Amino acid sequence: MNPEMILMILDIKAKGTIQEFIAKEVAAKVGAIYRWNDQSFGIPSGGAGSSFTSRDLMKFGTAVMQGGKFNGEQFLSADYVAQVMALKEKKGYYYYFHDRPEKSAGKTLRFNSGVGAGGQYMGTFPELIMVQSEAYCLSSRKTSKQKRFYISSSDACAKTFQSLI
Repeated sequence: MNPEMILMILDIKAKGTIQEFIAKEVAAKVGAIYRWNDQSFGIPSGGAGSSFTSRDLMKFGTAVMQGGKFNGEQFLSADYVAQVMALKEKKGYYYYFHDRPEKSAGKTLRFNSGVGAGGQYMGTFPELIMVQSEAYCLSSRKTSKQKRFYISSSDACAKTFQSLI
């Protein structure tokens, strides 16, 4: 389903506006600093209208890696996250995430990524127990600075990564 359609449905079903829903049910729950521009008809752009910080994208990626939980509370549907993270027969775009197993030096490393058209990137690497994010922070002057973060919930990540490359 088109992300714009989902936002329209949420706007109809949510108490208040979709922007109020995003502020309360998404941004506030992770302490996100964000901007999500509305289109001319009052619904946020689903495909390329949001701007989150790299740190906030890390929070989303960490929730995906932890079965939808953030700070011990269910933030994303566990069933949805299970579908996102399930092994697929081939790489592709599933449930608004790219599933991309890549081969290098005869080994395959699988990662899922959420990529936005405005320079938002969040990748999860299940085998490495690692999340990576990158965001171009846009100002009103249309200048940008790239911020890139890596985080791992395991000290074994570096050893695992070395064994894969």
